[in-house]
Amino acid sequence: MHLANSLDTSVTWHLSDTSDYPHAQESFITAVLVDIPDDMRTIRLVQCGHPPPLLLRGGHVDVLTAEQPAPPLGLGLGAYEHHVDAFTLLPVTCSLCTRMA
Repeated sequence: MHLANSLDTSVTWHLSDTSDYPHAQESFITAVLVDIPDDMRTIRLVQCGHPPPLLLRGGHVDVLTAEQPAPPLGLGLGAYEHHVDAFTLLPVTCSLCTRMA
């Protein structure tokens, strides 16, 4: 996913520019990038080192686990082939949440 690579490049550049911060080389950012189309039938996501999001619907919780999660952003690993996972939403009220590690 082009957006994930662009974010990684930006974060890596920003972290390398903070050389006066003693722990800059140990810093990174986790993220989940989610595409929710207007019809809300299928969502697509890229997980970058972040715990998987939770889908809440009708009192039930589904963990949206990525098949191939990517490393966190800002590690300076260069271009990475981000895997996009798709999840079908049922026609019921639902909420998408993330959790902090």
